Amino acid sequence: SSTRFWLRSVFEPSSASGRMKFFVSACVLALAVSGLAVSSRVPDDSNGPIGKVLVLLKDLQVKISEDFESELKMYNKFACWCDKFSHTQANNIEEAHKDYETLGRRILSVKGGISTLEFEISQLNADVEKEQGNIAQAERIRGQQHESHVASVGVDRQAIASLQEAITILLEAQGGDHGTKPSMLQQTSRARDLVRSTIRVLPPNGAFTAEKLSLLASFAADPAPFQSPDKNYASQLDTVVGILKEMYANFAADLETLWTTEGQRQRGHESLVASKQTTINEYLATVAEKNASAANLNEIL
Repeated sequence: SSTRFWLRSVFEPSSASGRMKFFVSACVLALAVSGLAVSSRVPDDSNGPIGKVLVLLKDLQVKISEDFESELKMYNKFACWCDKFSHTQANNIEEAHKDYETLGRRILSVKGGISTLEFEISQLNADVEKEQGNIAQAERIRGQQHESHVASVGVDRQAIASLQEAITILLEAQGGDHGTKPSMLQQTSRARDLVRSTIRVLPPNGAFTAEKLSLLASFAADPAPFQSPDKNYASQLDTVVGILKEMYANFAADLETLWTTEGQRQRGHESLVASKQTTINEYLATVAEKNASAANLNEIL
């Protein structure tokens, strides 16, 4: 048993490097002993010290051989696994590089798409602001047109009322005793004032000849001669009344034209605003779609 313990302490170290040294030493010792046994032709005596050593060496040789075969199989198994694993990992790394490049291109593409969408959205918002500005400008112009219309209508209505009153007064004056009725003289003076106010608001469109305007100016300056019982002056009063009636008709026609024009302008304005509002709504709908697309792309990133 002491010999076995000695052999164990020598030939069975615990570390991996010790086992390797043990394997080499055992092989050398086995070869030496085998050579010595063959050369000296010592008989096999298993009970003697040398015999016991030989038996132990043979057992050790068998054990070492078995261990070698077992470890070689294990080594080959793990070597095969390592080779497969290395090959798999190499393929995975190569695929990862490809995926990385693909992902990089995808990221650049997505970022480019987002930038394009943001630019288009900014352009659409600018277009919306422009159309809103156009609507505001159209509202201002329409407001100015309406104010001008209201002023023109007021002038025409006042002129029509003045002419109607002046014509009525002069028609009454034509049928009365011009020299003896103070009330009629007062009414004629009233007609003169009405004619004066009407002359001031006459439009500069050349609707009346210089002769007619001169006659009205003379009447507005002094209507007394037109009230003479002389037939010549009476006929001139008729002429004045005729001119006033013509002016009345012109102002009435102008008033109708004003209302027609106002209606056309209002309808045109409403159509313009509706068209631009439709365009704005289309822009806003497109902006909403592009914002949704940009949000989806941001989620992808």
